[in-house]
Amino acid sequence: MAGTALIAGSFLVYLAYPIILLVLPFSGRIKLAAGIAVWLLSWGVFSTGIFLAGPEGFQWFKGLWSRASARHMREKQDLKQKSNHVTSVDSVGP
Repeated sequence: MAGTALIAGSFLVYLAYPIILLVLPFSGRIKLAAGIAVWLLSWGVFSTGIFLAGPEGFQWFKGLWSRASARHMREKQDLKQKSNHVTSVDSVGP
């Protein structure tokens, strides 16, 4: 359980990038170094999570990720189909 929490938590790094790049009042060189450090930390946490979760935990997380991605793609396709339906009905005219 701790391993899967670490895997999921490692994705929080994406929330730190805008803060590092846009908010911190440091030079570009320091911001670049901080970005690289956060990226390395994220991969370290992710790797530790995989190690702690073992193969079963990683497969569980991978399945969860696949289901979430598939759901997102289905919703995206549904919106596209609805959009195409509205366009085709509108193009028929009176």
